[in-house]
Amino acid sequence: MIRDQLELYLKSNRLSISQFSQRSDINSGTISGILNGTRPISMQHLDGITSGMALPRCKQSEKDSQAFYNIYASSYGHPTNY
Repeated sequence: MIRDQLELYLKSNRLSISQFSQRSDINSGTISGILNGTRPISMQHLDGITSGMALPRCKQSEKDSQAFYNIYASSYGHPTNY
């Protein structure tokens, strides 16, 4: 899941929620809620997460980013052809 990948990214890069908040332009409370599972991930949050993780916007050739968008789409019942 996206939450798990985000948590792993923060740990492996030794980033605090505040630091990632600055990178992703997502409020630190929102990131905390996402990580705790109390806040759903919006498309805007997904854009910020991929940006904060330095993943390119989704294109067919960019598998890491595409995987996040496909996970998001399948979680919310949207088609997965991003």
